[in-house]
Amino acid sequence: MSKKIILFICLYSCAPILLAQITTGTTKRSRTPFNRKETIVIDGEALGINYSTTQTIAIEPARTSPWWAGFEKAYNNSDTMEALLKRAASSAKYKIDVADLMSYYTARKYKTFLNLLEKNIIEESEAGGGKKGEALSDLYACVGLLFMDNLYFSRAEDWFKKSLKADENNKMALLFQSENFAQEGRFDLALANIRPLLVSPYFPVRLSALLSRIEQHQNQISNAIYHWKRVLERIEPSPQETFRLKFLESELYIQRHFLTYSTARYEVRYDPIFEDAKETVISPLLTMVDEVKESLDKRLNASPANKIMILVYSEETFNSLLGGAFRRIEGFFSFEDAKIRLAVKSRSLQDVRFLKSTICHEYIHFLIHYISQGRLRIRWLHEGIASYFEKAETGFDPFADIDQAATRVPVDLSALLQHEITDFGYYQSRLVIEYLVNRRGERQIVEFLKSMGEGDSFEDALYDCFGLTLDEFVRAAGEGNLK
Repeated sequence: MSKKIILFICLYSCAPILLAQITTGTTKRSRTPFNRKETIVIDGEALGINYSTTQTIAIEPARTSPWWAGFEKAYNNSDTMEALLKRAASSAKYKIDVADLMSYYTARKYKTFLNLLEKNIIEESEAGGGKKGEALSDLYACVGLLFMDNLYFSRAEDWFKKSLKADENNKMALLFQSENFAQEGRFDLALANIRPLLVSPYFPVRLSALLSRIEQHQNQISNAIYHWKRVLERIEPSPQETFRLKFLESELYIQRHFLTYSTARYEVRYDPIFEDAKETVISPLLTMVDEVKESLDKRLNASPANKIMILVYSEETFNSLLGGAFRRIEGFFSFEDAKIRLAVKSRSLQDVRFLKSTICHEYIHFLIHYISQGRLRIRWLHEGIASYFEKAETGFDPFADIDQAATRVPVDLSALLQHEITDFGYYQSRLVIEYLVNRRGERQIVEFLKSMGEGDSFEDALYDCFGLTLDEFVRAAGEGNLK
């Protein structure tokens, strides 16, 4: 049997790099170069915000806008951190050694980095001058960005609040705060928070990416595509970032071409190829989903009330729309839109156990999203929980051929955050969950998800349910002590 690879799209990747683009709602632009003038139509009603306008804006070099200066290419957290430090240094009374600070940040020597930042914050607090608040605000934002980078979302929020208190006009801090909300799945707060940024003619690439993500969440795919294209125009995209455009375009294709089949429990959008095969393909597939759902709902004490959205592709359409690594997988779940996607491939139809395992894995992702009310958005943790319950429920272990000595290999959680998860990474993610289950029991996984759904931060839920601080958790993983 071919080894199953299940890919979970998180389109933000849980990494702290939050992505975004200009305006909101329906946006139109003339075909002029990006560094010239564009007519922007902002239809706020489409996103439920009280702001609409049509304006011609000049897209000019960074020097024309103080808050944009230095951030035009600050897409990832390292570049953004450096830009913040440089701006703080330019307005600080005391010297800030940006190169020294960044050397510790990039080497992940975060304690030293924080100690040096604290020194600069104290000195800046004691300094005089009209720009004191601006520099202090940027330094506070640096601390918040670091905590967001490392999953401490509630601590990050505290520092972003401090940053905005020191300088209420620090729009980058406002953007980071919005990203932090989105990282926790609180898109309503993220959208409300960025409203002041939408009236400015200058939009950093991170804002563009965040807007694309919000629009995808609200199923405004055309707008999400527009804004994501604006992101790709301004960065050197990675394969994952290029793929995101392909993914969004595939969603638009589905909206326009897939057929609909509804039951009391499910809303199914399916490939037109299956139009004459509902009874032989779609109905049996839903029967299997029903069996999996009944068992897992009972196991995780969940009872989703709303219809579950399932997209069913033929193998040909799946490969054509997504291609690449997707040729090797059978399904995936995206917590941006909470949809289960299944590809009906020849090997799936030939091996019912294999297909059931795929359905089980993806439905667990759905339950994680449902129980946590969409607030658990950490990819490796999502994958670890799904892989744990898939094995526990079906007995199928896609990682059976991995050397068991790997259980003693240190797990770099930050690496799992910031890179595509390999087969080995999936296995390590499951090890982390097995470690937590061995510590407090399977039921506490569900309680952890509920805690996050009730608004607890990741670190608070981790401590309340498993008696671990995030530092202790990361240390145990880093030392390979997951047994």
